[in-house]
Parts: sequence; structure tokens; C-alpha cells
Amino acid sequence: MPVDQRNSLPRGLYGIADTSFGPPRELAAWLVDAGCRVIQLRAKTWTTAQRADCARTLVEQLGDRACLVMNDDLEAAAWSGAGGLHLGQHDGPLAPARKRLGPRALLGRSTHSLAQVDQLEPEVDYIGFGPVYSTATKQGAGGPRGVALLAAVVHNATVPVVAIGGIGQHNIGAVKATGTHSWAVISDIFRHTDPRERARRLLR
Repeated sequence: MPVDQRNSLPRGLYGIADTSFGPPRELAAWLVDAGCRVIQLRAKTWTTAQRADCARTLVEQLGDRACLVMNDDLEAAAWSGAGGLHLGQHDGPLAPARKRLGPRALLGRSTHSLAQVDQLEPEVDYIGFGPVYSTATKQGAGGPRGVALLAAVVHNATVPVVAIGGIGQHNIGAVKATGTHSWAVISDIFRHTDPRERARRLLR
């Protein structure tokens, strides 16, 4: 599939509306108001029906201001009309997702090593890499990979890289210095007294 037929990942802050930090509509509003152009819905403990209902509402809320990416759940992405899907290493192949969601869908894959980066499927539009630093946001994320390995991944990858895991205002400079295309920040935004302003500071 020609690359120019696909959506491209916006550079900068990759927003994640994680339900463990509050209502997704509120989280997404803070992110999009700050200027974030891609927002992932992460609802690990929800059912597919709940994810689909929420995602449908978020698609309407975001309009053309941001692309909504569903985490892990192809069915919810398809039912809701989400603009993309992000899958972990053990969430199945991306080929069915490309077929189901169409050529314009933004498809991502989580990676944790250079070997996984080298084994990427042709359907992948971007990768998440991490955790860069220690994180308590995602259970079972494993130990920190560090910015040196992130820089190597950025050098080797043929698609945009999203750095994730323990990233915040205190270390964003080191993350950006690797040349990574984007960065996902969760706790540092939603635990701040002004999440919208915090997201704005981390946007670019």
C-alpha cells in the first residue's frame, strides 16, 4: 500500500486518555484544547461495548481536531469509527486491522527492543517504544529501556517512533534529544493541577 494513502502521525505529544485517570471525555478535552492532534483511548478494564460507545462519543467530540486511536480492541475501533488502532506485542496481527479499518487508518504497534522493531509488519504506520523510564501507569511494562536504546530505535526504525513510559516535564529534553517523532505523557499531565496547561507545555 502506498504510504501517501495512509494517515501520518502528528509530531509531538501523543495523547492518551487513560480511564484510570478519569472520565475519557474530560481527559480528551484537556489534551485537544492544548493542541494535541492524536489521542488514544485506553480502557483496559472495560468491555468492547463500553469502549465502542465511549469511542463513538469521542470521535464526535474531537471532530477534525484530532484522530482517535483505540487501544488493543479492533472491534471497538471498527464499531466506533475510530481513526486508528494501537496493538501491543501480544494483541494479534495488524493485517486484519488494516483490512477491517481501511487504508486511512493509523495503525501502531508497541515495541520494547530492537529485535521487535526489526520485525515490524508492513501495515505499521508508527511504533510506540518503551518504557523509556520507570512507570507505574502500565502494569507489566517491564524495566526502563533508557534514552540510549530509544535513540538506537529512532535510528533503526523506518516509521515514526513514539517514546512512552515515565516521561514528564523533568526529562522531556533528554527524550527529544534522541530525535523521536513523538512522546506519550500520562501521569505528568493528569496528576498536575492544570492538566491542560501541562499538556500545552509538553506539546512540541
